[in-house]
Amino acid sequence: TDVYDQPGVDWVIVGGESGPGARPMHPDWVRSIRDQCQEAGVPFFFKQWGSWFPLGQKSNGWNGISKHRNDEWPFQPMYRIGKQLAGRLLDGREWNEMPEVKFDATG
Repeated sequence: TDVYDQPGVDWVIVGGESGPGARPMHPDWVRSIRDQCQEAGVPFFFKQWGSWFPLGQKSNGWNGISKHRNDEWPFQPMYRIGKQLAGRLLDGREWNEMPEVKFDATG
Protein backbone atom coordinates (compact mmCIF):
# COMPACT_ATOMS: atom_id res chain seq x y z
CA THR A 1 0.00 0.00 0.00
CA ASP A 2 1.29 3.45 -0.90
CA VAL A 3 1.66 5.47 2.29
CA TYR A 4 1.48 8.73 0.33
CA ASP A 5 -2.12 8.62 -0.80
CA GLN A 6 -2.60 12.37 -1.23
CA PRO A 7 -1.45 14.08 -4.44
CA GLY A 8 0.26 17.45 -4.15
CA VAL A 9 3.18 19.01 -2.34
CA ASP A 10 4.17 17.39 0.96
CA TRP A 11 7.12 19.62 1.90
CA VAL A 12 8.96 22.69 0.62
CA ILE A 13 12.66 23.27 1.29
CA VAL A 14 14.18 26.62 0.31
CA GLY A 15 17.83 27.61 0.34
CA GLY A 16 20.13 30.10 -1.30
CA GLU A 17 23.09 29.18 -3.45
CA SER A 18 26.61 28.98 -2.07
CA GLY A 19 29.98 28.72 -3.74
CA PRO A 20 31.92 30.91 -6.17
CA GLY A 21 29.10 31.42 -8.69
CA ALA A 22 26.31 31.84 -6.14
CA ARG A 23 23.57 34.33 -6.96
CA PRO A 24 21.67 36.34 -4.34
CA MET A 25 18.17 35.28 -3.30
CA HIS A 26 15.73 38.10 -2.53
CA PRO A 27 14.10 37.68 0.90
CA ASP A 28 10.68 38.53 -0.52
CA TRP A 29 10.91 35.40 -2.69
CA VAL A 30 11.49 33.30 0.42
CA ARG A 31 8.71 35.05 2.34
CA SER A 32 6.27 34.50 -0.52
CA ILE A 33 7.01 30.77 -0.60
CA ARG A 34 6.77 30.54 3.21
CA ASP A 35 3.45 32.40 3.22
CA GLN A 36 2.01 30.18 0.47
CA CYS A 37 3.07 27.09 2.43
CA GLN A 38 1.45 28.43 5.60
CA GLU A 39 -1.78 29.13 3.74
CA ALA A 40 -1.82 25.67 2.14
CA GLY A 41 -0.80 23.81 5.31
CA VAL A 42 2.44 22.59 3.73
CA PRO A 43 5.54 22.31 5.97
CA PHE A 44 8.23 24.89 5.14
CA PHE A 45 11.95 24.39 5.82
CA PHE A 46 14.41 27.25 5.27
CA LYS A 47 17.83 25.69 4.78
CA GLN A 48 20.11 28.72 4.38
CA TRP A 49 20.62 32.16 2.88
CA GLY A 50 23.61 30.85 0.97
CA SER A 51 26.59 33.07 0.18
CA TRP A 52 24.53 36.26 -0.08
CA PHE A 53 22.84 37.89 2.89
CA PRO A 54 20.10 40.56 2.90
CA LEU A 55 20.64 43.68 4.95
CA GLY A 56 18.11 43.81 7.77
CA GLN A 57 18.04 40.10 8.63
CA LYS A 58 19.70 38.60 11.71
CA SER A 59 22.87 36.66 10.96
CA ASN A 60 25.20 34.22 12.70
CA GLY A 61 27.55 37.00 13.79
CA TRP A 62 28.17 39.12 10.69
CA ASN A 63 29.84 42.41 11.64
CA GLY A 64 28.36 44.41 8.74
CA ILE A 65 31.58 44.52 6.73
CA SER A 66 31.76 43.02 3.25
CA LYS A 67 33.67 43.99 0.12
CA HIS A 68 30.94 42.53 -2.09
CA ARG A 69 27.57 44.20 -2.41
CA ASN A 70 24.83 43.49 -4.92
CA ASP A 71 22.51 46.38 -5.72
CA GLU A 72 20.39 44.51 -8.24
CA TRP A 73 17.38 45.26 -6.01
CA PRO A 74 17.64 48.94 -4.97
CA PHE A 75 15.56 48.54 -1.81
CA GLN A 76 17.20 45.30 -0.69
CA PRO A 77 21.00 45.43 -0.48
CA MET A 78 22.62 41.99 -0.47
CA TYR A 79 26.11 41.26 0.83
CA ARG A 80 28.35 38.31 -0.01
CA ILE A 81 29.46 37.10 3.42
CA GLY A 82 29.45 33.30 3.05
CA LYS A 83 26.85 30.78 4.15
CA GLN A 84 28.31 30.22 7.64
CA LEU A 85 27.88 33.86 8.64
CA ALA A 86 24.64 34.33 6.71
CA GLY A 87 22.97 31.50 8.57
CA ARG A 88 19.38 30.41 8.20
CA LEU A 89 17.19 32.84 10.11
CA LEU A 90 14.24 34.25 8.20
CA ASP A 91 12.52 37.18 9.91
CA GLY A 92 14.26 36.36 13.18
CA ARG A 93 13.52 32.65 13.42
CA GLU A 94 14.47 29.26 12.03
CA TRP A 95 11.87 27.49 9.92
CA ASN A 96 12.29 23.75 10.53
CA GLU A 97 8.87 22.41 9.65
CA MET A 98 8.78 18.82 8.43
CA PRO A 99 6.03 16.66 7.01
CA GLU A 100 4.23 14.19 9.18
CA VAL A 101 5.68 10.74 8.71
CA LYS A 102 3.02 8.26 7.66
CA PHE A 103 3.58 4.57 8.19
CA ASP A 104 1.52 1.71 6.89
CA ALA A 105 1.58 -0.85 9.69
CA THR A 106 -0.09 -3.52 7.56
CA GLY A 107 2.65 -4.19 5.16
